[in-house]
Amino acid sequence: MERYLAKNRGIIDVELQSQIEKEKQKWRDILTRILHCIKSLATQNLALRGHRESLQVDYDSNVGNFLGLLKLLAIFDPVIKEHLTRVESHPGSMSYLSSGVQNEFIHMMASTVRQSLLRSIRKYKYYGLMFDSTPDQAHHEKISEVVRYVETDSEGKTVRVRDSFLGFIQIRQKDAESLVEDILKQLEKNEMELQDCRSQCYDNAAVTVFLKE
Repeated sequence: MERYLAKNRGIIDVELQSQIEKEKQKWRDILTRILHCIKSLATQNLALRGHRESLQVDYDSNVGNFLGLLKLLAIFDPVIKEHLTRVESHPGSMSYLSSGVQNEFIHMMASTVRQSLLRSIRKYKYYGLMFDSTPDQAHHEKISEVVRYVETDSEGKTVRVRDSFLGFIQIRQKDAESLVEDILKQLEKNEMELQDCRSQCYDNAAVTVFLKE
């Protein structure tokens, strides 16, 4: 017993911990594959979902690109094959295949891309702003935020002009004062200094907006 205790062998806690680590690794492997499927479809600008989001449907039914890609992957990948088999045989069990999980992954990837773009903008310091307001399907007014900046290599020999779309800003009112307040709040949120702004563009603006330090 002393030898087993000294070598951490034959102890219930060790066995339980080993099972927990295996279970954690299994779900990491599953989520990694799910994430890469979603990333691949999003990169190709393809819709994820179909008419019936269920694995328990006929082959003639459109289950969507996401589930269809997973079913294709399951032919070659034992991890996904085992996971889909368990999900099909145990409806309602934890699967991480729901539309909510898909949307959460998309939002996480979008946030990562946005932060990467903001780091590049802050790195090259000077930028130009382009804003355009438009109503969405719910008739809520939003402003599209595009930042233009100049990207150079370490030696300054290669110069590229980049236009980065950072997202939409929900606006409260369309008067100039409210628009300026919303835009300044967004710049503060992005940690972008207004004094580094070198140009401003407002396409088809109903009111004149001009930011100044």
